[in-house]
Amino acid sequence: MVKLLGVETFFTNINILTRIKMPNLYRSFMEEIMIMVLRDSLARTPVDTGFLRASARKVVKYSGENGAFGEISYNAPYSVPVHEVLTSVHPIGESKFLENAIRFITPLLPKMLKRRINTAFSRRAMRDSRMVRMADGSN
Repeated sequence: MVKLLGVETFFTNINILTRIKMPNLYRSFMEEIMIMVLRDSLARTPVDTGFLRASARKVVKYSGENGAFGEISYNAPYSVPVHEVLTSVHPIGESKFLENAIRFITPLLPKMLKRRINTAFSRRAMRDSRMVRMADGSN
């Protein structure tokens, strides 16, 4: 398991904010993050036969109480040594392919979330203003 300083706190705070106020936003945001990390890690994954890349899996789990959590795994029997051994030479790809993808994506998350929240609020505001106009008879 890869733990990056500050990432857990970020997701804990976002989880609290969005699962209460905007659960669908949080779920779709988690899906987007997991897709981005998976794509980036696949691009970094060493290739010999292609079996390691083909063994990649993404799962996003939903829990009403805890929001959404994502997992990415590489299930080839040799995935751990390929990922962890830094002295290996890979003509295509690199060691720490999943960890490096997470490190690359993590700084992008606050701006991505801010954009999503702003979009959600502006859509909600537009919808609410239409409802007010319909209720008072003005169009």
